[in-house]
Amino acid sequence: MLIEDYDIEFGTPDCQHPSCDELFAKVAVKADITELLPYVNAVIRKGEFTTDVPVLVWVHGGHKYALRPHEVAVSSLDGREKGLEEVRRTIEWLNDIWDRRDELTPDHSAREKPRILDVYKLLPRTNCKECGLPSCMGFAGELVAGNKSLEDCAPLLEEMNDEARRKLLEMGL
Repeated sequence: MLIEDYDIEFGTPDCQHPSCDELFAKVAVKADITELLPYVNAVIRKGEFTTDVPVLVWVHGGHKYALRPHEVAVSSLDGREKGLEEVRRTIEWLNDIWDRRDELTPDHSAREKPRILDVYKLLPRTNCKECGLPSCMGFAGELVAGNKSLEDCAPLLEEMNDEARRKLLEMGL
């Protein structure tokens, strides 16, 4: 087990936007988890990995996660009690990846978040609103932010858009 001892600090972002009332957790980890990052990167395959810092950021299940050498951060938490449960679950998952590292191939490749305009260019650009947004540009922004998935765009799921969907998947979306 790599992560045995840690301290949790909860907070809210310092901003005036209505979405800023969400809770985040910063988990100070006693162990250096730098060696864990490439294994997590291999498992999630959709993160933004910066090897020279090092930091790994990804979105899953409505939460944003960030790993740094001595920190695990989780945002978009729904209250302190659920936040504690999500942190516990995340630490268990990270320890499980560490315990299985002999079975995994670490991925040291750096990936950056795709640019919204590059994503937009691959979308059908119908502005059909089936995704719940007023435009495909808005959908592209939500895809990059991790708030929407490719499956939310009905026209993108049509056979004639297979190539664009493949390219978007390669971008980590």
